[in-house]
Amino acid sequence: MKRFTISIFLISSLLAVGLIYFSEIEPTAITGKYVKVTKAYHSAEPNDKEFYDTVYSFNKNMLDLEGRKPVAGIVPHHLLAGDMIAEFYENLKEHEYDTVVMLGPNHFMSGEAELITSIYDWQTPFGTLECDSEIISSLEREYATLGIEPEVVDREHAMTSHVGFIKKTFPNARFVPLLLHPNIDSSGAKVLAMNLDKIMTNKQVLVLASADFAHYTDSETASLYDKKSIQVLSDMELSEVYGIEVDSPSAIYTILSFAKINVAGFELLNNSNSALLSGKEDIEETTSYITGFFVEENIRMLFFGDMMLDRYVGDRIEENGFEYLLEELDKSGFFSDYDIISANLEGTVTDDGKYYAPVKKYDFAFKPEQVQKLKDYGINFFSLSNNHFADQGDKGMLETRKNLDELGFMYAGCYSGMVADCSVSTIEINDKKIGMVALSTTGTNINQAKIKELINDAAEKNDFVIVNIHWGEEYEKQFDFSQENLAHNLVDEGADMIIGHHPHVIQGVEIYKNKPIFYSLGNFIFDQYFSVEAQKELALEVEIGYNNLTISLHPLTSNLSQVQLMSENDKLEVLENIVEISNLDTEYKKQVLLGEIKINK
Repeated sequence: MKRFTISIFLISSLLAVGLIYFSEIEPTAITGKYVKVTKAYHSAEPNDKEFYDTVYSFNKNMLDLEGRKPVAGIVPHHLLAGDMIAEFYENLKEHEYDTVVMLGPNHFMSGEAELITSIYDWQTPFGTLECDSEIISSLEREYATLGIEPEVVDREHAMTSHVGFIKKTFPNARFVPLLLHPNIDSSGAKVLAMNLDKIMTNKQVLVLASADFAHYTDSETASLYDKKSIQVLSDMELSEVYGIEVDSPSAIYTILSFAKINVAGFELLNNSNSALLSGKEDIEETTSYITGFFVEENIRMLFFGDMMLDRYVGDRIEENGFEYLLEELDKSGFFSDYDIISANLEGTVTDDGKYYAPVKKYDFAFKPEQVQKLKDYGINFFSLSNNHFADQGDKGMLETRKNLDELGFMYAGCYSGMVADCSVSTIEINDKKIGMVALSTTGTNINQAKIKELINDAAEKNDFVIVNIHWGEEYEKQFDFSQENLAHNLVDEGADMIIGHHPHVIQGVEIYKNKPIFYSLGNFIFDQYFSVEAQKELALEVEIGYNNLTISLHPLTSNLSQVQLMSENDKLEVLENIVEISNLDTEYKKQVLLGEIKINK
């Protein structure tokens, strides 16, 4: 009876610390090495819902993360900062991840390995948080110093304080705890970051650093230390990480390296310390806390319609200087902060703007030094495929490509009707591939089979495919059946967005299979002064997020080839007219009238 009582007491004690030790000898999944393992669950600490109800009841700072992808974050593990931890996870509640990987300090420097994990699940007040054994196996294969030591993980509050929050926020996610020994230097941390990036190939993974910052100092000094730490995080200064006040420099170095690989910048959520949180600002030894996210940068692009720098536009340049064309638009900051600014280049860029055979009624050629000045406004991409690209014959097309290359412009497009390798260009932005396709149907028939093959291939090789297409009837505001039919085919084959030009007036909009089609943006820089409608223009501000697409519609006006912002009344009139000639449902009509279309992927 006495032995039975002792056994019950022993089991109860082990349950209290989180593990029941049913020891066996088992090989790990990859290496086959035999290690001592325990058939048990870890436990969240705290493990009662009342605690979570309390910390979630406080007011919260909320960042605008809609349509933006946090790939990593920093969050404290001291439960005195429980409201900051709750605030951190509340900011993530609209996001979904397959796995959360948490890096944290090995506070007690326990165990044998430099990098320690566990293969056991976690009991939380919100259900069982399952271990991602697949990722652990992958890491075990790549990271030689990884050790599976569940008894070490079980005692580490850098992990136990978070698993309840993780299960509550991401009920379907799995979990990987990683404890980093203080001996891990920058080289080891960088290797770990690279290995973590490898495992994201087929999964949505969130990588977190469980870290507390300044220790054992007064509140004012802690704030000064934190100011430096926040600057290091914001500037992504890897060389400074091991010099900041934090309990796990290796975890911070890993998370920064991982964020850099994924082209994600730091956004601060909150900063405080134990003196401020407890209301005892005069205490001499505090711990400070920083929360924030590393958010994958969205891709921002700006698209204009037809641009021509010859004929009467050339006269305006000669009279007033090139700046005349865009100075009014530039004053408003219209060209700021884009990865791509694109226009349809209606003509050729020949040596010294020379004209070659064949002689045509409408015959456009531009000097390289004029085109170069467009770079001052951030314009960096041209769609070449149109009815004027061949104005100066084969020689003109060759010189155009040569001159644009020398000037540093990107471009896509063959002569009208041609579908070939020159029809597509891939641009890499923020580790994403954007396929820019340029096509033209004006004055010719276009091979549908070749288009299908081209778009299929572009969709396979790129993350997002934009088709710039020259089509339709000049000065006709209503897009026709042939445009609509071709647009639908392009989407069916893999195009994510279609931007049309050539009619010289704004045409309607359609959302087909969740893909936007802008049938014509009208002009950008042109000289058709005889037509009021040809002086009304549309620019598109396109922002590609990880799970949505935002398109802002900017109606513009041109006065003797000088592009300007429209008045609010004129802008509304243009948007109302777009709605009238578009094929849109009620919700998208409302969005167009507000000047912004949001499409969830």
